[in-house]
This record gives sequence, C-alpha cells and structure tokens, in this order.
Amino acid sequence: MNEFYLQCLIQSGVRVDCSVTPGIDWSSLMGATRNSHGSDYSKSPVLPYYLDEAKKILELPVSIRTLHSSDYNYGSVHSILRGIKHRVWGHKVWLRPKGHNLNEMMRLASVLKDGKSDYLMFMLHSSELMPGGSPTFKTKEDIEKLYQDLEKLFAYISTFCEGKTLKEYASAFDY
Repeated sequence: MNEFYLQCLIQSGVRVDCSVTPGIDWSSLMGATRNSHGSDYSKSPVLPYYLDEAKKILELPVSIRTLHSSDYNYGSVHSILRGIKHRVWGHKVWLRPKGHNLNEMMRLASVLKDGKSDYLMFMLHSSELMPGGSPTFKTKEDIEKLYQDLEKLFAYISTFCEGKTLKEYASAFDY
C-alpha cells in the first residue's frame, strides 16, 4: 500500500480495501516491478481503519492474530520444538485455509468472536479452488478436503456471524 495505490483505488471508485495482512512483513519479497518489494504490515492495526483523512477508503484487514497453542505433535523432534515455540511465543494464525489448519481457523474465529473484532475477514485466492491452482491444493483430493474444511468452518462461523458484502460493512462502519 502506498499513495499511488491509494489514489488508484479512489479513482476506480473502490471504497473498501482488504489487502493488509496485519503483523506480516512482506518487504523481503520482490515486487512485480524492478527494485520493488512487498509491503511491511508488521505494525498495521488489526481492526478496520480509514486509509485516508477524507475517509474515502476503509481498510478491512485480513483476520490474523498471534495465538498460543497447546497442541503438540509428538511425531519428531522438530514437531516437538515447534509446538513448544508456538506455546511460548505464539504463531500467526490466519483465517485462510492451508490444507491442515481447520482447528486453528476455528480457534481464531472463536478468539475474534470473544474479542473486540466485529468482523471476520476470510482469505482465499480463487485459483486455490481448483486442483493445481496453488502449491497448497495440488490434487482433486486436496480440493475435496478444502471444501470439507470450508463447510465445517462456515457452519461454525454461521452460529455467531452473518454474511455481509464489503459495501454493507463499510456503510455501517462508524469508528
């Protein structure tokens, strides 16, 4: 996110952006243009905020929080050490499927429900909905598991959330 991108959004009539990934620093990754790098969102707010003083564009950050896990996988020394690290320092949990993180996503949704957040921002690229569309979901079986996980996640979330478009959320936003 920079001033040029912000102006492009405003000129295009966009009123809500949801590209900020709070707590994540992408600056070590190369950008699409020469000598450009990703954005550093490591200090970005986790709750919605306006990107500009005129309040033309509302930023709705992806739901990401640092959670401390008590789950251990005793399969290897590496797994045990990772479990201890996650318990002590925590780790970033996104409301974003990775093929094996349904329980983490449900726990995050529960934490957000009980906290200050009045929204959940789920993230998935459309290409991930087909076999081979991403490195995470390579096979038809991977996609079937993804759909099963999404059904379980959305069934759980629907017990305490209602769906809204970005426009509907933004029109009711009054911070």
